[in-house]
This record gives sequence, structure tokens and C-alpha cells, in this order.
Amino acid sequence: MVTDLVPPMPSPLPVAQVVAYVRELSADVRGVAVLAADGSIHAEPAALGPPAAALAALLEHGWVRVPEGLALVVRSAAGASVVVAAGPLALAGPTALDAAAALAAPVPGPIPDPSPPVREAARALLAAT
Repeated sequence: MVTDLVPPMPSPLPVAQVVAYVRELSADVRGVAVLAADGSIHAEPAALGPPAAALAALLEHGWVRVPEGLALVVRSAAGASVVVAAGPLALAGPTALDAAAALAAPVPGPIPDPSPPVREAARALLAAT
């Protein structure tokens, strides 16, 4: 398995570094939001914050592909989340791996049959980029 070849990050990165790390390593990333366990949100672009929080409330850990692109949520054991909006050509595996590594969290998998509210939240996230 590919994830066995990548050593886990020893600890989560600081919030600002999570955004930079995921944006730098993953192709076609349009926006990244970090939802801290204390409720604070750091998002680039800033407009991504509210739809990222809405998607994270519906999708605890996983990714969804919609025609507009890829929406991904990674949640750490400490309660922080990274929400990634990527374009339609983004590769889910590497993007999920990078986001999970930034939080020292498990790699999320696909949500095979997302509910309509999850699909709509994913579309709203991608529209905010």
C-alpha cells in the first residue's frame, strides 16, 4: 500500500504551515481551510471558511468528488480538521495523503455514495474558491 511507504509526520504542523504544506505539495488545490479544535478557522482564500466548516460538520473524514472538483476533509485525533478544495483533475490519493500528513492524521478514503447534503456542501466549498 502506498501509504505504508510514507512515514507519518511526527506531530501536526502549525496552522499557517498546514495551508502552505498542502498547497505546495498537492496539484490543483484551489483552497485550504484549517478548523482548529478551539473553533477558530484559518482559510485561504478567506471565503472558504464558512463552506469548509459546513462540509466538516457533515463529513467527518473522507473525500467526495463532484463535477466541480474534489472536496476533502481530514480530522485529527485532537479534533482539528483540514478541508481541501481541489479542481476536477486533482488526484484524490496524493491530496489526501498530503492533508493527512500535515495533521499527523490517518489518510481519508472516498465516500462511495455521499448524501445530497454532502454533495451540495462539497459544491459550495468548491464554488468559494
